[in-house]
Amino acid sequence: MSTEYILECVTPSKTGALIIIDSINPLPGSDTWRTTDPEVWGIEGGSVANWGTPEIMLYGAGAAPVVTLQNLTKGTKPGDTGRGKKLYSDGDFPEGEFEWRCTKRD
Repeated sequence: MSTEYILECVTPSKTGALIIIDSINPLPGSDTWRTTDPEVWGIEGGSVANWGTPEIMLYGAGAAPVVTLQNLTKGTKPGDTGRGKKLYSDGDFPEGEFEWRCTKRD
């Protein structure tokens, strides 16, 4: 069993969705993320790191994070918000800061 957090990410010019999957497996790399809009993000998904810190990191295929999310915790519920930052230029979603809102938690 796992917990999925669906986030709506918004900039003045673009909106995109991210799905963060918190696995019950305690091994590093078992928590993942994906998107239903790979053309928007320029990547389909990857691994999640740094749970329990003020900023979690979403990784793709490389060694550097592709997205950071502030204030996302395992206690996040629908309606909670925070800030994020896209750290690469691929995809239609603009590089730089954005706002996120949790729309669903399963």
